[in-house]
Amino acid sequence: MKNTDFKTFLFKSAVMAMACDGDIAEEEINEIKNIVANEIYFMGYDFEEPLKAI
Repeated sequence: MKNTDFKTFLFKSAVMAMACDGDIAEEEINEIKNIVANEIYFMGYDFEEPLKAI
């Protein structure tokens, strides 16, 4: 699996976990932005566009 594919997979998995209760709260969105900004797994990953698609 390519690095970019893995980052996308991780990001989508996190978003699906947030959405499993049927509602994505603003706090959850802020947390995912914090995680993407600070975790090495997401280094260089542009998450804004996929987040808008949700």
